[in-house]
Amino acid sequence: MREERTPFRQFTGKSKRDYVIEQIQGAILGGIYRPGDRLPSEGELARQLGVSRTTIREALSALELLGIVEILHGEGTYVRKAVRLPKEEPEFLEHLEEGSGFRDALEVRKALDELTACLAVERATDEELDHLRRLVRQMEEAVARREYERYLDANMRFHLLLAEAARNAILVRLTHYMVRVMELLQEKRLEYYLQDPSRAQETLGAHQRLLAALEARDRDATREAMRAHYDVVLEKLRSLESEGDGD
Repeated sequence: MREERTPFRQFTGKSKRDYVIEQIQGAILGGIYRPGDRLPSEGELARQLGVSRTTIREALSALELLGIVEILHGEGTYVRKAVRLPKEEPEFLEHLEEGSGFRDALEVRKALDELTACLAVERATDEELDHLRRLVRQMEEAVARREYERYLDANMRFHLLLAEAARNAILVRLTHYMVRVMELLQEKRLEYYLQDPSRAQETLGAHQRLLAALEARDRDATREAMRAHYDVVLEKLRSLESEGDGD
């Protein structure tokens, strides 16, 4: 029996969603699928890539927020454009391995997300707010089940959509880049929640308050909700680093 030929390799790594994103993006960049082409169905992609349909859906949702594909319900998923996220320099990757990498990234994200929230509160459509509500519900379910990788995925999609709602192309690109940076720190992020599950409940509460402020179109409350969220996490990280220095 002749072996089936596909543009994808079966999953063998650690993050299934990231693996699927990489494979689909590679096939698009390689010209196997071009703008306007329809991708294989979720079931077919799951079979070819050796992952679940849930993983395929999560990866396609992320690619849609990045503007690479468009999901037309009842019709399928179509390629919009071939876009590669910025590459990191080796020196930067080495820096991310240092103890302060997670905190440094959060300090940058805090400034970026405060601006994003202030713009999105005025520019987000009702449809985008509805999508943000669905993502917060996914975060709630993930925290209740202590599925922190799933929680971080919904969290990432929340912030990407918020950037899209801000209607600023440069801000969108910067947010995409910071999401990639945070993915490189995925193990540290998971460890943060696994060490103390109450931390996930705290950050979930922050996103719930942020959503409420956005729905009310309250610019000041939106900025304060975003700022308070990062202040709590950053203070905890500083305390953890101080404890580590004292060992």
